[in-house]
Amino acid sequence: MTPDSDLLSLWLTLVILYLLEGFVFVPCGSIAFVWTRKDVLRPRFAPTWLRNDRGGIVFGTPWPWNMGVVIADGLRLGVGTAGVYRYRLEELDPHRPAPWEVDNTVVTLPEALGIDGRTVTLDGRPFVGCGSPAHAEWWRTQAVHWLKTPPEQRAHSFPVWMEQITDADKLRERLAQVARATLLMRILGSATTVVALAGLPLADFTVGLVEAWPWLLSAIYGIGWIGTGSFYIAHRKLWPTKKAERWTQVVLQLLVPIVTMRASELFARTALVGVHPLGIAVLNDPKAHRPPNQPRFIHHVVRDLLATRGVDTVINDTTSDPFYQAWKTRVFDLVGTDGMDLSTRQPFPEAESPTMTRYCPRCDAQFPATATLCSDCAGIVLVSMEANRLFSTPPPTQKEG
Repeated sequence: MTPDSDLLSLWLTLVILYLLEGFVFVPCGSIAFVWTRKDVLRPRFAPTWLRNDRGGIVFGTPWPWNMGVVIADGLRLGVGTAGVYRYRLEELDPHRPAPWEVDNTVVTLPEALGIDGRTVTLDGRPFVGCGSPAHAEWWRTQAVHWLKTPPEQRAHSFPVWMEQITDADKLRERLAQVARATLLMRILGSATTVVALAGLPLADFTVGLVEAWPWLLSAIYGIGWIGTGSFYIAHRKLWPTKKAERWTQVVLQLLVPIVTMRASELFARTALVGVHPLGIAVLNDPKAHRPPNQPRFIHHVVRDLLATRGVDTVINDTTSDPFYQAWKTRVFDLVGTDGMDLSTRQPFPEAESPTMTRYCPRCDAQFPATATLCSDCAGIVLVSMEANRLFSTPPPTQKEG
């Protein structure tokens, strides 16, 4: 091979590696968010969508201005669990108490919340999955404390609670610092790579700066350490215990030009451990009352549940009527915004036998009345065939004024 072909092969290899690093593996129980240039975290789910009981690969972006991927770890979640529905319902109407009908008995959330290993349960069913038993206990304690607050004092409900139990402003600022430091490190690292690979032949054969070239390259390489140092400091403020990750970047800086291929890896971290999935968008957008990416995130929940059937399957027949209507109105708003055609919804399945009164909205398997979770779909809550159809009639229009 000629020197030109060797150089071309090296460049093609770098380009391929650079593109491949845009793909990030999302571990089991995690959700990925792509950090865009507009400082918005957009959710990206593995092929299993929100039933994240398995890992998967998502594509972030190789472009510097889109920064990379943030992974919220330890948030094991099953579509259709009581946690998704009831948490959204509580947020929709913050000035109401939070009673739920469970087996014809009205219970309140504080008394219904329990702990089962690493899972916070609601009336014995999965509510929020956590990374450890200690994390689950912490989550339950915070939730009970907030839920015992009088409804009239909850103000804007869930967003305010998230602001209280986590320093959202500090988190946003430190995430921004890591983003800026990462961008600086990538730009300087890329410049070093380009100069090292293309500048040396240019200096040798064209300009004739062979003797001065090592000193110029050393100066450029030294400037690259400014980016690495700024990243080290910003990363330590956000993840003080993750020393190995910081030192990994130091080692990579020693192995230039590999340092230019770390965009997604830099952000594939657990910055949001301990935060409920529905609060991630709140924490990462200054407009906490209605962040622009929150409806998009909630719609992912809705769309995943509708994946196998139609809009008719979005039902939580254990909630009381006011929350049921609020949820119905909210879902209509979401599907209308996304352009879903409600006329194409599919009917409920016919019961295979008189004893079969519940079915799984994902796989359509039918179960008797005593069953509560689908054994084949990671614990998806079963839907009653006798429940009122959620979309049988449009939601009531709100009166203006």
